[in-house]
Amino acid sequence: MKSVPLTSLEKRDDAESVLLKYIPDFGTRTFLLKNLKRNTDGSFSWKMNLDTISDNIQEVGKELDYYLPIEMPILFIRGGDSGYVKDKDMDDISEIFPNAQFETINGSGHWLHADNPDQFYDLVMKFTV
Repeated sequence: MKSVPLTSLEKRDDAESVLLKYIPDFGTRTFLLKNLKRNTDGSFSWKMNLDTISDNIQEVGKELDYYLPIEMPILFIRGGDSGYVKDKDMDDISEIFPNAQFETINGSGHWLHADNPDQFYDLVMKFTV
């Protein structure tokens, strides 16, 4: 994403052409390009703070550092085809979040909100805190 020359983009397809060199998977590219916006002056920018994400990417996946259980209700939704949240992780998650509720969207991968947006939306909207 940092390779995309935002100042010289004329259209979104130009950004996709750059990303194609680094990200061969169409779905991943399309998902990332949802974060590209056209500004009122016609220029492009990323919706997220890409520099902060890049500067702190080493923090992603680190074990959660906590001191007390987090008692508030929390919803964990995982994709049935994703390996990110495994059955064996549930006990550890429940230790930190004793009021956790777990849902699985079968037929979805890691980006379950993109794979199955309707079911994801329904689960989130039914969850009450």
